Amino acid sequence: MLYTALKIRLTNAASQASTATEQHLYLQRMQAGQATHRDWLNWGMQRYQAASQFSPLIKAGLQKASLAGLLRTAEELGQNLCEEEGIDSRTGETLPIGSHEDWRVEFYKALGLEPQDLKRQILPSTTEYKTTIEGIISQAWVWEHAGALMAAERAICNEMKMIDHGLINTWCLSDRFNILNDKQPSRRYVTHHAGPYAERQFSDLRDAIVDDLFAMFKNSDARERAIRKIMSGMRQIAQAREKFYDGLEIDFLG
Repeated sequence: MLYTALKIRLTNAASQASTATEQHLYLQRMQAGQATHRDWLNWGMQRYQAASQFSPLIKAGLQKASLAGLLRTAEELGQNLCEEEGIDSRTGETLPIGSHEDWRVEFYKALGLEPQDLKRQILPSTTEYKTTIEGIISQAWVWEHAGALMAAERAICNEMKMIDHGLINTWCLSDRFNILNDKQPSRRYVTHHAGPYAERQFSDLRDAIVDDLFAMFKNSDARERAIRKIMSGMRQIAQAREKFYDGLEIDFLG
């Protein structure tokens, strides 16, 4: 019963950490098909820069979990890192479908952004987001880092579900939708992160963290202290993502 209750508690906390992003006006306009092509391009440039820190975040979390003896969490993050970098976790060989970085570049190119465009302009809020992630990588305790990763997995999945709807609502009647429809490789980045696989990735990471919490702490007080660290990591991701979209909104209004 304690095990199940903790899984529910962490799921609710991660979902709550994602709420501010989902309710943000900028993302809601995109979902509703009310954003202009320029808005999508600006989002793409900033989103690409922000996502550049995700693989290092996983890698650092894996290292910390391994050193701390969080065996299940380390195993799960190792699999996540392989997928992120386009590597078969069993053989170590490069997967033909490529890395998530390849998918991102392909998707943003379909939107109208060439690789050189993706690094052309960075808003202060995007820089702040990257600085927050870098701080988690370099300074966060292992449980805090685990919470940040769990919140990020949940938030990205929910965000991409909204982007998926936005692509349909924005371009369903245009020629560009022929590039962005879900049968094309250029859509893979969005559909993968909005689909059942991403949901399962979150739940698998959550379950691994819960397993390690009970394996490491027989004392409930000690376990609760670790859980508070997890919640702290979630809050850092929630605040950073909200500020990221605030920056896009300020740029939109300006």
